[in-house]
Amino acid sequence: MDRIGEFVRAHRFIKKNEEGIVNNPLRSNIAAFLESERGRRNLFHQEMAALLRSSHGEGLSYRTYIQTCRQNNNVTLRTLEFMAAALDVSIATMLAGDAKIDDWVHALGDDDIRRRLADIINEERSERGLLRKEMAALLGVAQMTYTKLERGQGNISVDTIAGIAGALGRDPATFLFCRARKRHKSA
Repeated sequence: MDRIGEFVRAHRFIKKNEEGIVNNPLRSNIAAFLESERGRRNLFHQEMAALLRSSHGEGLSYRTYIQTCRQNNNVTLRTLEFMAAALDVSIATMLAGDAKIDDWVHALGDDDIRRRLADIINEERSERGLLRKEMAALLGVAQMTYTKLERGQGNISVDTIAGIAGALGRDPATFLFCRARKRHKSA
C-alpha cells in the first residue's frame, strides 16, 4: 500500500506566488476545508490530525496534516479519499470549495474521479485531433504520465489536476464535477 501523504512533485504549470505559496486553487480549497472542519469540530490541530489516522496508525502524520493546511503539500487523490473517509465527507466537498456542484458528485471516489479525468482528456484529444504525444505536451506531462492519465490509472495529485484544467482552459475546482461540456460549432 502507498504511504499516505508522501511527497509528490508539483505539476510544471503550477507556480509559486511572491510569498512562496503554490498557486493552486485545489490546495487552497483543501486547506480552507480542513480549517473550517477543525473549527466546526472545535479541535486543536493535533486532534484534527489524529482523526486522519487509522487505528493501525496509518494515515496522515501531524506534519503532513500541517503542511496540507499551509498549502505546502501536493496531496494525491488516494490521500484525499483517505481524508474524506476519515472526516465523513466527499472528495468533491474538499476539492470544490465554495463552488456550486451537483449532489451526484459526492458519491465519486478516487477511481471515479480518475476515470472522469481520463474521459475528459480522451474527449479533448479527440476533438482537437491531437496525437497522444501532442496532448501530453499540451497538458504539460510526460508521455508515460499521459498514458496513465488517459487510462485512469495512477495516483494523481491535485497539482496535476489543476495543471491539466489550466491547460484545457477550465476551472480546476469544478471541471471534474460538471456534466459533459456542450460544444458550439462555428458558423
